[in-house]
Amino acid sequence: MNKLGNILTIVLGVLIAVSAILVIMLVSNLDGAKQDALIELNLNWSYVLLFMGAGAAVIFSILQLFNNPASIKKALISVAAIAGIVVVANMLATDFIPQSLTAKKMLAEGDLTPEGAKWIGTALYGTYILLFLTIGAVLLSSVSRLLKR
Repeated sequence: MNKLGNILTIVLGVLIAVSAILVIMLVSNLDGAKQDALIELNLNWSYVLLFMGAGAAVIFSILQLFNNPASIKKALISVAAIAGIVVVANMLATDFIPQSLTAKKMLAEGDLTPEGAKWIGTALYGTYILLFLTIGAVLLSSVSRLLKR
């Protein structure tokens, strides 16, 4: 194993050890006075791990793009497709706010605005579009496999 691999293995071991210690501390104090502080500590640690993982994924993806210049075209096509889905979803979304008790409460507290409602609709429509594209790809793959036999 190379030097970088050894270093990453040690870092991974330390991260796992810290995570295990934090979980053991939390489980051993479930009814104690420190419970809230330990829950917050575990949540903050999970955020640190999440951002470290996301950062590593982005950094290594960018490095891979530079190592393989032919993949830049595919990456740009993927980004353009996602941007297109977001644009279509945003065009389908409205700024309508339902008249439910929860929505009225959020409006009164200032937590929900027409712009926020439109972005919520955009996220929902984007999810629906991706769902239908995924189902279509699975069906197309299955049908094409059956026709090749």
